[in-house]
Amino acid sequence: MSPPPVRTNLDERMAILRGMMDRFFQMVHEGYTSTYREADRDVAFQESMELRSDAAAQAEHLAQELLLVLSLNQPLLSDLRIVAASLRSLDVLERLARHARDIANARRDWAERAKEGANFPIGISEGLDSMHNDVLELLGLARACFVKQESVPVERILELHSSANKVFDETLAALLEESKSKVAGREGRMLLVTIARRLERSAYNLMRLFDLWNHAQTNQWIRFESMAHED
Repeated sequence: MSPPPVRTNLDERMAILRGMMDRFFQMVHEGYTSTYREADRDVAFQESMELRSDAAAQAEHLAQELLLVLSLNQPLLSDLRIVAASLRSLDVLERLARHARDIANARRDWAERAKEGANFPIGISEGLDSMHNDVLELLGLARACFVKQESVPVERILELHSSANKVFDETLAALLEESKSKVAGREGRMLLVTIARRLERSAYNLMRLFDLWNHAQTNQWIRFESMAHED
């Protein structure tokens, strides 16, 4: 009979890593929120650049810590899946930081056009705000999974992803109908498309996190994003 896996300090180390993951999620959540809602667009863009840099550094540090678990311990298969999911989640969180930067940059450029009289259509603005709220809730639910080790709230994430997709499609359709004078011409419309597209991509990438976590818990691969499109 083979000896049992060596779990010396593994549980303690995993608890520490969950704390580090929690702080990473919090960093991205707060940054994704503030860079979107900050009234001063120049300040928001600067914050987004700092978030992008901090997220890259945090992802690299966490990756090293997670790999250390594999080298110093002999995790059970269930632990291995959690470590693997956590490693792959780092790229998603870092990507959200990049999305926040791109959104802040587009909103800053739009603010310059607004000074020249460009009008931000109210319906489109409300749609983007709705998508942003959906992304933030998805991010909070993913945080609960990876940090508190909760099960994936399948029904809710499907609702949120479907909502974000629906608003994204409506936003693109509305932009096609808007006259050039109302949305600062082609360049203005492209800025709004960039914001909407990054929000949509953020929601899509967060669905990948739920795929990863569900596999870590159940050892089964389910593509929740595909389920949302089937509804």
